[in-house]
Amino acid sequence: MTPTLIVTRPAQQGEEFARVVRERYADQVRIILSPLIEISTLPVADDFPDLEGVIFTSAHAVGAVNLPAGITAWCVGPRTAECAKDAGFDVVVGPGDAKGLVELIVDRAPCGRLAHIRGQHARGNVAGTLQAHGLQCDDIVAYEQRALALTAEAKQALKGEFPVVLPLFSPRTATILSEQRQFVAPLHLVVMSDVVKKAAGTVGAQTITVAAQPNGQAMVGATFARLDALINNAS
Repeated sequence: MTPTLIVTRPAQQGEEFARVVRERYADQVRIILSPLIEISTLPVADDFPDLEGVIFTSAHAVGAVNLPAGITAWCVGPRTAECAKDAGFDVVVGPGDAKGLVELIVDRAPCGRLAHIRGQHARGNVAGTLQAHGLQCDDIVAYEQRALALTAEAKQALKGEFPVVLPLFSPRTATILSEQRQFVAPLHLVVMSDVVKKAAGTVGAQTITVAAQPNGQAMVGATFARLDALINNAS
């Protein structure tokens, strides 16, 4: 039984994730791209004369706002830091989650004004937490994450008898998926964190694997481990 992988990341990130899986498994895994979120920028005033640092808790935020060249970008993890570096920022790499990034910023206590560039749907209160620690930080909503329905191909796979592996990278995508539940296929979720696992609690999966770390590399590893188990059990 060939397992199916349904990739729910936004289009560009989903294609990158699918490419990594395809390079490892070739035709051993059927891959379906079915983004559950579409990213679109929102109008934001681009007057930041005294900004000394910017906070990115998602790679989607990089490029969403016109920012002064050469300022420091505090990035949630390696993938976001790579995007920010390519965009010309002086990057500081966080541990992979927003809470850890906030703790890093508080510990370093940068002087000057910061801005958290984020989407409409975000967990926690990065700007408010930093303000409570005496740091200057603006909260700037620069993009929206519009919910999408599963594609017809993905719905068909979830109605079938073959196992489906479905990685979820955020509580938002987990919630969107849970609203489209009533799946029949043996479903195996791979989630970024316990917070994502909780958001996916009503989906009814046979297994839920939590990545070892809340970052893309750990998600790839956890997805590979689940696919390996299904392929080996079928052989």
